[in-house]
Amino acid sequence: MVKKKRSVYELSDIIINQNGIIRRKRSSISCRTGMKDACRIIVKLGTALITRENEDDLAIGRLASTVEQVSQLQNKGRQMLLVTSGAVALDRQVLCKEAMMTMTMRRSLSPKDILENSRVAIQRQACATFGQKGLMSFYERIRKNLQATLNELLNLNIICILNTNDAVAPCTDTDAEVTAAKDEIVINDNDSLAAHLAVLISADLLLIMNDVNGLYAGPPELEGSRFLNTFCPKQDSQLITFGARSKVGTGGMESKVKCASWALDHEKKIGIFFRKVPNQLLPVDVQATKGQVVHRRRLADGLMLKQITTPTSVLLVIFESRPDSVPQIAALSICSGNGLLLKDGSDAKYSNEILTQIIQDALETYVSREIVALGKYYFPSINTREQVSDFLHLRKYNDLVIPRSSNELVRSVHKQSVHIPVLGHAEGLCHVYVDKDANLDMALRIVRDSKCDYPSACNAMETLLIHKDLIRPPFFESLIDLLRIEKVNVYSGPCLSVMIPFPPPSTTSLLVEYGDLQCAIEVVDNVQDAIEHINKFSSNHTDSIVKENQNAANDFLSTVDSTCVFHNVSTRFSDGYRFGLGAEVDISTGRIHSRGSVGIEGHGDVVADFNEGRKKFVHE
Repeated sequence: MVKKKRSVYELSDIIINQNGIIRRKRSSISCRTGMKDACRIIVKLGTALITRENEDDLAIGRLASTVEQVSQLQNKGRQMLLVTSGAVALDRQVLCKEAMMTMTMRRSLSPKDILENSRVAIQRQACATFGQKGLMSFYERIRKNLQATLNELLNLNIICILNTNDAVAPCTDTDAEVTAAKDEIVINDNDSLAAHLAVLISADLLLIMNDVNGLYAGPPELEGSRFLNTFCPKQDSQLITFGARSKVGTGGMESKVKCASWALDHEKKIGIFFRKVPNQLLPVDVQATKGQVVHRRRLADGLMLKQITTPTSVLLVIFESRPDSVPQIAALSICSGNGLLLKDGSDAKYSNEILTQIIQDALETYVSREIVALGKYYFPSINTREQVSDFLHLRKYNDLVIPRSSNELVRSVHKQSVHIPVLGHAEGLCHVYVDKDANLDMALRIVRDSKCDYPSACNAMETLLIHKDLIRPPFFESLIDLLRIEKVNVYSGPCLSVMIPFPPPSTTSLLVEYGDLQCAIEVVDNVQDAIEHINKFSSNHTDSIVKENQNAANDFLSTVDSTCVFHNVSTRFSDGYRFGLGAEVDISTGRIHSRGSVGIEGHGDVVADFNEGRKKFVHE
């Protein structure tokens, strides 16, 4: 709705005022995905965020980047306010130098602890008094690059920058004193100022920024401090142990939590971690996986292309008799917003039933229980491994099949699933190649870990390739001794069998995935020979080279046709958890990327305008 002849904002409508500035409709924000719709936003910058590690100088690059992002949001129609700390830190160094200039010669010639002692003597009020004008002057210089008008504040495209006057702010025993009266808060630092402003001007969103990436149960640097995905003050306050505040900051994390909690009580959305009612929202890390803009490109003026993460819909996961798979698979499905149909192994059916029921009970607060279910309750006739093929004809109910089990089952699923895509691999025939210039001690460690750490894993080494110059003492003897100690049965490849007088038994095939304490050893002439061998015999899962020469290793990394290719690393690192991606449901060795949704936003654009030259692509 557009209303004319107004010079002030109607907060319930989208309007264009007399200055031609467009403002968005304001709406209530209840979750992370709604943050993009916030109109009036307060951003509080902590001292630790805008100062450098030495705590004396401003982090100009970081600060300028923040201001640039704020200005971009302002230019897109938001109303932005900055509450900034940093006056104390800005000129602490200047006052320290002044203090040193007044020292006697004896003290000046005794440098020990001078800087620390001078810092202790200079209180934050003095630093703020001296530094306030400098801080605001610095911001003033940055703001000259933005909309250059100061006649109106929020009624115009102005970014307001506010700061508590630390020179006259009262000193209290606590970082932020919230009075007994629920509607009052003592403004004695910038955290309390930001909270007060959020309530006073009815802000849609309050972002309290710091150099810590979220809330922890204790100081982040201490071992055992757990990251809190969400925080409900009424329930979770006892979970946090606060540490000391920074040398240049006034508040600290305790002040931020108290002030944010006060604003939350006044119905203000606080960042992405705080929630007023327990279990009101999904944790932030769960919300984050849906609706993310992976790639954005401006095709032309007013025409924007976006690639956005969206759920697949319903997953059918066929897995072995491992009860721990149920919560892992369910968690990944929930995080990605997908429905889940489970076909479990019969040996663990009772455990799986209980685990599934627990998951359904937990989900019932947010979605239907049936979002995660065991397939046998919906399709009772499909209950054995032989009947799995019937699942693959249920195209109406399944959008993606993920088989986890024996190689025979996975291959069978790939073969029978004609209309439903399959994500998975049938074999894990992994190689380690040890070149002649390898660090031999490193090579032995990598071979041992790749084969013996977990022999039945799909990323365990099955074939060891060795450069021909290494088939002699001492390396080859050490290698055989190592495998013998680890009780690994060794089989000779065709080339190794003719190179040594008494070789191990010959392998029946170089395409064997042993899955236990067995492996084949074969000899190659050089790196290129190893690459050709791997591309011929591997299952395209994981292969590794042990070599000191980086250039030759790069050839290996770029030429081997496998899902994971490593240099001087055990093949066992090919794992979702070790990659930092969380629990792994399966790995795909296919060459076709996953389906991605692409959305375009425009203003009635048609291709003919571009074909006939009326519009031009910019592709930014």
